[in-house]
Amino acid sequence: MKELSISVQTAGWLNPMFGEEKAEEAFEFIKKCGFESLDYNIDTKLIPRQIDKNDRGTFFTKSIDEILEYYAPIKAALDASGIAMTQAHAPFPLFRRSSEEMSDFLIEALEKCLAACRFLGIPAIVTHPCNYVDRENEKKCNLALFRRIIPIAKQYGVKICLENVPNVTAGHVISGTCCDVNEANWYVDMFNEEAGEDLFGFCFDIGHANISSTNMYDYITKLGSRLTVLHLHDNDAVSDQHLAPMTQRKTDWEGFIEGLRAINYRGPINFESCKAIMQYPSDLIPAMLTYTAEVGKYIRKRVIEK
Repeated sequence: MKELSISVQTAGWLNPMFGEEKAEEAFEFIKKCGFESLDYNIDTKLIPRQIDKNDRGTFFTKSIDEILEYYAPIKAALDASGIAMTQAHAPFPLFRRSSEEMSDFLIEALEKCLAACRFLGIPAIVTHPCNYVDRENEKKCNLALFRRIIPIAKQYGVKICLENVPNVTAGHVISGTCCDVNEANWYVDMFNEEAGEDLFGFCFDIGHANISSTNMYDYITKLGSRLTVLHLHDNDAVSDQHLAPMTQRKTDWEGFIEGLRAINYRGPINFESCKAIMQYPSDLIPAMLTYTAEVGKYIRKRVIEK
């Protein structure tokens, strides 16, 4: 796998423009835009609105064998195109306080995600931790949730990445789970110790960090080698807009880049800017994606320069 590969999430362009049944054509298109790897949004198979209604959907009610059969043509398209999937995003949330039955189903769905990741060669999956205003109950939820995930992750050999997720209540941003780097490090280190192996890592979401008034350099340098993957996008420092990178002048991209340099980060430079894609007429989407890939190449150049 190429170091610092330029990556983009599949949400926003794969299904709207092509559909997964045209994966080979889609992967050739995204390569022409300048991308070298992908962040697979398996979370689109079971979206938050469904989870909130205890709606299981249809995809994760399939057996693992049926799901792998579904992904066989996509795997063939990946092999043919030479593009890799370097990370995925799990459905979220992975728990329902009001339904133990739905929470159990979400763990089953995650197991099927991990089976698909192993089949497709995806080494890491991003998961949202429990995120409550009541921090004590939040901690209890996270300990219970990720301890359930440890044996499944071990079975499939896919790294579980926690993410910094702010709380937004009545229009106000409140520091949420892993918005404090010390908390993030505590969770990752503790779960790895309990697992007895390097099974957990971290996804740094720059947009979430921006609306949480996070010091980018400080957070990344304290994360160090725990940092596994990235979610890169831009916003106005008020709401989580997932806009094209380096367009809003409110994000400390310089501190972010210097942080990556300081820790010698070599994971994918991945963009989670799907809402930017949705804002443009279809004829302009290739240009927007090409711009995003160029930003990735600029970041890579800055990270590796002496």
